[in-house]
Parts: sequence; structure tokens; C-alpha cells
Amino acid sequence: MNNDIRNIITMMKKKVLGDADLKIIDAVPDKYIINGNEVFSYAPLGKRSEQITISAFLYAISEKMLRQYTTCVENAGLVAKYLVVAPYAESLYLSTLDNIPTNYILLDVGHSITTVSYVINNKSILASRMINFGGHNITKHIMETLNISYQDAEMLKCKYGIDNDPLIPIKIKDD
Repeated sequence: MNNDIRNIITMMKKKVLGDADLKIIDAVPDKYIINGNEVFSYAPLGKRSEQITISAFLYAISEKMLRQYTTCVENAGLVAKYLVVAPYAESLYLSTLDNIPTNYILLDVGHSITTVSYVINNKSILASRMINFGGHNITKHIMETLNISYQDAEMLKCKYGIDNDPLIPIKIKDD
């Protein structure tokens, strides 16, 4: 069964998408169905079946962006063995922690891009969107509003950000 699952996922990754510029970089199974009626949220290893169906999330990236990433990695003298989208990698990590709800919104604020992802079943990304706004924009706003240097604004943002402010209660509500 393990080889069958691996073959199906490999075929999914080779699928050609409607947009010729997009390339599938990962296929993450969401559920497995054997014999048309037994549903599993994990790979049904050791089970025998006549038929297996896999429902999976396909993650794609533009060919141009993929080339830029791989060139950057190669220029650093490294080899990329596996590509995975950041929200999925983050959700895998978070699934190992206690007190993380089953379904949640993952907000990843980067330098100039923020990613908002809807995570279900602890690690499956149902939807993800990128916003051209990040930590750099917040620092610039603090700088301009308080009429201080960029470095001082960055220091204030890091010192008084939500992660470091015990006065701001952070509540996690499970389903």
C-alpha cells in the first residue's frame, strides 16, 4: 500500500495545471479512501484494498519564482531535496505543540509580505493568501508617526510587539 500511495502522490505532482506558468511542488494528502467506503485521515498502511482514493491539497508556485528560489539555494552551495510551502511547514511545526486548536488562522508577518492561511485538521492548509504588507511597513509607519529613526522604530516594534506584551491577553479558542 505504501508504494501505491507514493505512486499516486508522484502522479499528482506531475499533473499539469491550467496556468502553464504554475508547477506543483507538493501534494499533501488530506484523506485516504479504500474500497470506496473506508475513510482515513492517515495513510492506511497495512490495510488491503482493491481501490485507494487520495484527496490531497496541491501546492503550486510559478516556474519563474521556483527558478529564483532554487538558484538562490544553489548559489549558497546547497541542494534543495524537497520543496514545501511555508504555511504548510509552519503548520507541521505547530501541530507538535500543545494548546494549538484543530482549526485556526495562521498569520505569518514577513518583512514585506504577510501570509494568511486557514489551517484545518492541525496541518492541512485549506486556503492561503499573500498580502503585500509586512513588518517593514509597520516599522515605517511607527517611524513616520513618531518622527523617529527607522532603527528606533524597529526597536520599539520588537520591544512592545504583541509577542512581548504581557498586558495583551492572547486567547486560543478550540473548536
